[in-house]
Amino acid sequence: MPAERYADASALNREIGRYLDGKAVEAYRECVAERLARFVRRNWTLLLLLAAYVLVRFFLFFLRRG
Repeated sequence: MPAERYADASALNREIGRYLDGKAVEAYRECVAERLARFVRRNWTLLLLLAAYVLVRFFLFFLRRG
């Protein structure tokens, strides 16, 4: 349908740029799994550091109790 198309070529260009940058696009609605996967791809270092911190805290908690 013509109403669902991009207004002009620059709007399409912006949408393609968002897609290539790994950001959400307006062409379709993402499900939660797609949003989560994009978040993990963009923030894997932060998530790795957070997991290491939680793991260290977990072991320290049980070593003090033992």
